[in-house]
Amino acid sequence: MRRILIPFIVLGMLMMIAGCGKDPIAKGDEAYQQGNYGSALEHYFEALKEQPDNDSLKFKIAMAFLKQGQIVYQRTRSIPAFELRIQKAEKYVSQTPSPELKKVLSETYRLLAMAYKQKQPENDYQRLEYFNKTLENLEKALKYDPENERAKEDLQAFQQERFQEMHNKGMNLYKKARKEAINYIAAEYYLSRALKLKPEDTELQKTLKKVRQKYLNILDPGQKVPIAITDLLKKSGFLAFLVVAKNQTSGQLSVSAKNFVLLSDKGEAITGSASEQFANPLKPVVLKVNEEAEGVVTFPVKRGVKYVRLEFRANGETLGYKNLP
Repeated sequence: MRRILIPFIVLGMLMMIAGCGKDPIAKGDEAYQQGNYGSALEHYFEALKEQPDNDSLKFKIAMAFLKQGQIVYQRTRSIPAFELRIQKAEKYVSQTPSPELKKVLSETYRLLAMAYKQKQPENDYQRLEYFNKTLENLEKALKYDPENERAKEDLQAFQQERFQEMHNKGMNLYKKARKEAINYIAAEYYLSRALKLKPEDTELQKTLKKVRQKYLNILDPGQKVPIAITDLLKKSGFLAFLVVAKNQTSGQLSVSAKNFVLLSDKGEAITGSASEQFANPLKPVVLKVNEEAEGVVTFPVKRGVKYVRLEFRANGETLGYKNLP
């Protein structure tokens, strides 16, 4: 009996030794092929400590995170867990990703877009968030792989489904707003979403501009810190807004010109200031719940740049905004 067992014991020991002799990348590749992406990542990161500039290894890490994200979402339907792995993967994507990685990124963003499209919102804020996330991720999918036919079909279907819905709601509210001005806020919401889906629609552009001119001086009851722009002054080198901010949070709120941020269409953000050249500069104040502050906020601006949005921010969070005409 002993003679029969000895060869098997020796064989098992040889296999263990052979396994121990594999380098971390080989172990990671083996785990990846088996669909064990968590184990693959452990081995890849072990190798990365010794080879921090290995682009091939970073490619493997990105692929493993993307595949893991897809599996996690299939099993749990957790969008945050899915997004977290995509964000981790993006850290290891080079400026010139390979065609293979582009295709996987494209399909992953398409799946994320569909996850947001299918998720039921609990309130209007989430409805807007899910709309934007669906559109943004489909656009990312096609950015990485313009030939992704499924992403093309999904984007076209989303545009067709939602454009008419958003356009019709916005136009109906625009008509109602002539009698009850508060409807300009909801009209702006729906028409701006419609324009995102069909940005080349010139008639819609004109209508939305009219709506935004009307809604500028209306406080939005759905925002934590709604702002109104009651006057606007443009001069060479700066923009000045006469603003009103209302505290609709659950506690006291510190308000100053520095809370206001002006955004350009290129994403540039400019922080406001209170200039003494105006009779009523916005001075720092602490507002109780439902109290308002009013004053002039100024911004240094550049010629030829389009400024599209004014926001009220506190602790890194946008609590109120106005889209500019």
